[in-house]
Amino acid sequence: MPADRLLLESLRTLARRDWRKRVKDDPVRFPRRYESGADKEVAAFIASSFAYGRADVASRTIEIVLDRLGPRPARTIRSAKPGEIEKHLQGIKYRFSRSEDIVLFLRAIGEALRQHGSLENLFLAGFDGEGTDLRVPLARFTTLLRSFAVSVSRKSKLSHGFQHLIPDAGNGSALKRLLLFLRWVVRPEDGIDLGLWSGVPPSSLVIPLDTHVFRIGGYLGLTRRRSQGWAAAREITDCLKRIDPADPLRFDFPLCHLGMSGACPLRPDPEKCAACPLSDACKAHHLGGEGLSVGA
Repeated sequence: MPADRLLLESLRTLARRDWRKRVKDDPVRFPRRYESGADKEVAAFIASSFAYGRADVASRTIEIVLDRLGPRPARTIRSAKPGEIEKHLQGIKYRFSRSEDIVLFLRAIGEALRQHGSLENLFLAGFDGEGTDLRVPLARFTTLLRSFAVSVSRKSKLSHGFQHLIPDAGNGSALKRLLLFLRWVVRPEDGIDLGLWSGVPPSSLVIPLDTHVFRIGGYLGLTRRRSQGWAAAREITDCLKRIDPADPLRFDFPLCHLGMSGACPLRPDPEKCAACPLSDACKAHHLGGEGLSVGA
């Protein structure tokens, strides 16, 4: 069987498994708790923005932030008067971000909701349609959010802790958390992703590149890059688009959780490899882990 056909069949077999049981171990579980699209959208942006570092610590922070915002986080953030967000979030911090950084992050979202109605409308203001290099509308999106932060705080310089929550999308980094947010809200509702936005086609998405997808992508020959930058994310996405041009990111959650669950270990394990639907297409399996480095 030709290599491309083998990879196609392997990925399709992987995607056919019921991955919804893994939602409980993924930050997408947080926005899925809400009924309204507005609350799901805001909760998705909050959860994805904190989705770095140790998963258990990140999850506790997301849980606390959303709990303090109440059952309608979009309404709370949009309608909050000066000082109210500070009362809700007093004492919360996470890694690089202090309490005041998180408060300003939420206030910037609130200003976006007041001026544009939704984060989707804000994003679409800079989105030129299918075929657009996604970095361009993402850069416009983050620039606007940062400008709202400057406006509401009346400070000309934003702290490192705030900028880590809303990164500069114009650089060459993989932008994993922003792309994760887009996958959640753009891809159709499937028990995992949310299907909230109608103005961005799933074919425009770029994979949110984490260590698991990068490593397994290297094993499958989806990328030859040695670092997790934008170029590697784009390369893996382009390979997946050859398999599913309309919805290439339908393989992201399965690939990520194949690694997260330990079903694809760092070094080949004969028992686990034998049970893996990707084994026939996997270079690590065929080489026995010898002479193979991540991204090679």
